[in-house]
Amino acid sequence: MGKPATLAERYADLFALAPVPLVLVSPDGIIRMTNEHLDATFEYGQGELVGQPVERLLPPDDREHHPALRAAYHRVPVRRAMGQGRELRGRTRSGATIPLELALNPVEWEGERWALVTAIDISARKANESLAQTALEAAATATLMVRPDGEIVYANRQALLLFDYERSQMIGAPIEDLVPADVADRHHRYREGFLHEERSRAMGEGKQLHGRRRDGSEFRLEVALTPITWEGERMVLATVVDLAERLAIEREQAAREAAEAQARELRRLNDELTQFSYSASHDLKAPFASIQGMADVCLEDLNAQDEPSLRHNLRRIAEIAERSANKVEAVLRLATAGDEPLGRAAIDLEAVVQHLWRALPSNALSPSSLVLDIGHHAPFFCDREALMVVLHQLLANAVRFRAHDRPSWVRVCSWQVRESIVITVNDNGVGIDGEQAEQMFQPFSRLHPRAGDGLGLALVRRYVQRMGGVVRARVVEEGITEVRVRLPLEGVGD
Repeated sequence: MGKPATLAERYADLFALAPVPLVLVSPDGIIRMTNEHLDATFEYGQGELVGQPVERLLPPDDREHHPALRAAYHRVPVRRAMGQGRELRGRTRSGATIPLELALNPVEWEGERWALVTAIDISARKANESLAQTALEAAATATLMVRPDGEIVYANRQALLLFDYERSQMIGAPIEDLVPADVADRHHRYREGFLHEERSRAMGEGKQLHGRRRDGSEFRLEVALTPITWEGERMVLATVVDLAERLAIEREQAAREAAEAQARELRRLNDELTQFSYSASHDLKAPFASIQGMADVCLEDLNAQDEPSLRHNLRRIAEIAERSANKVEAVLRLATAGDEPLGRAAIDLEAVVQHLWRALPSNALSPSSLVLDIGHHAPFFCDREALMVVLHQLLANAVRFRAHDRPSWVRVCSWQVRESIVITVNDNGVGIDGEQAEQMFQPFSRLHPRAGDGLGLALVRRYVQRMGGVVRARVVEEGITEVRVRLPLEGVGD
């Protein structure tokens, strides 16, 4: 098989089939062969560049130095693969300047070194890179690009402002300059560990991170790391968020929520105070008027020396005074229910209920039946005294409002729901209207003639809320009322 007459003939098929621009240059810098892609890139017709100096494809200000560079390459020819080539500028026939990436392959032919050059127009890539850099510069978040060895190769405007550096001071500096001094010595290990993972993630997941400004001051930050490839080299893109503003917003939000909660509590207390004022104006004024009237009657009895009537009226005065004192005491208990600190003790619910049930004086003459269905199994912790107040009030109410025309019963049940315990107290007493269920827990609410001072269930709600729970009432069916208390298993302590 014969040897091709020329090098151009040897590469004819390659030039015809190659999908990229190719040019073959002889040692004297003359273009010997091009393909259609190269001709199109530089806006020339087919074969027009053959015989022309390769400098014709360069901008005028680069042509003077190019022969020396070309001669140096031919003395020590080095193959440069695509993606690792040297970036140059080219000039088209119309005079436009385009960015090029060149891949050079030395070719030996009859004792001479020729150059087979791939020339890629990277205008689109440059445009995208410029767009990306513009976007990064305009971003409101600080962004850094770091080499595997820790050298900072890019920092946007926000990063410079955040760390208080000039661009010339930050570019080329080690990333360890931006971390606290006590972390800098071991930071390279974290950096190397991330590069081995090769996945995007938040830096220091679950930890508090700090950055260091040029003056040495430190601040809380959050960092997201993303491995990328930039111009053929592995890099880490770090997005840095200064948490100072976020923390300030969170503190402001917490303060606002606390103020709103306080305002709600003040409104609630004001509503209760308003209700109390109405109640006091009637419920306390009426006993005083009765005492005053009966005292006048006693004086008349004394003048008439009617001793039996005098004794009777004095007993009535004492009863009225006792009821009034009890009501004042109940008001004080409700008012101070939020003052005492809460404890935390293990509770044997069945034992507590049995103890309270036996101690109910109102259950002695016409006893109700107690039914227990304790279904929770996890340890149960809360303030023992607060729970006893709650259960005593619920059991006492169930007995007080029992129906006298049928056997009465009170059922206490409990079960666990996730991290809570639910306790229900049911009875088949006189019942309530379903629409009145939530009114039961309002201070001074009397929904039945047998009602006392109207403060017992308000006290129940206050203690349940303090223990971190909720209390609700509902009508199960006619004559059967249920009060449901839900408390955290682990309790809430002060």
